[in-house]
Amino acid sequence: MKRTTLFSLLLLTLTMSTTSASAHEFIASTTGKTTVKVLTTSVFTNAAGKAECTGASLLAGEVKTLKATLLTSTIQFTGCKAFGLAATVSPVNVLSTAEGSVSLLKTATVKTTGCLVTFPTTGNQNLNTIKYKNTNKQIEKVANVTAITSEGTGTVCTYAKESKGTFTGDALVGLISGTLEWK
Repeated sequence: MKRTTLFSLLLLTLTMSTTSASAHEFIASTTGKTTVKVLTTSVFTNAAGKAECTGASLLAGEVKTLKATLLTSTIQFTGCKAFGLAATVSPVNVLSTAEGSVSLLKTATVKTTGCLVTFPTTGNQNLNTIKYKNTNKQIEKVANVTAITSEGTGTVCTYAKESKGTFTGDALVGLISGTLEWK
């Protein structure tokens, strides 16, 4: 009888500790527009080669509730080169989760002389891995995303749709007025 009681207590304790774990969330001191500051060069690699951007500006992003598990933003990458040539990146509209995944909400492109790389929304959902750190009343967002789907067309970079792309980058996300943290 003592073994049965001890086993039941142990099982109950394990169950409680497993089910009481809470999900991560973004915590804001107020609602309002977000900010972004790129800390490192953003690098995307795929079948065509490498694209790098040295800056970014936030076109749209807003915190609408004080606690959330999702953040949406539209980012315009700047200072870009793809495959060694000056490149233009379309605005990138993404949904980031507090659990560390990212989804593309609209098709995005990287365009350079003789090459157009397209990133469709299909195949670019719930991609991992985004890590977060709280830094000076902002969130440092460290991206090491894999399995990105893209397709290249043009004389320089034609390749069939593939899902082996990667993206790395590091940026600070905050609020214009207030604090933003990840818990």
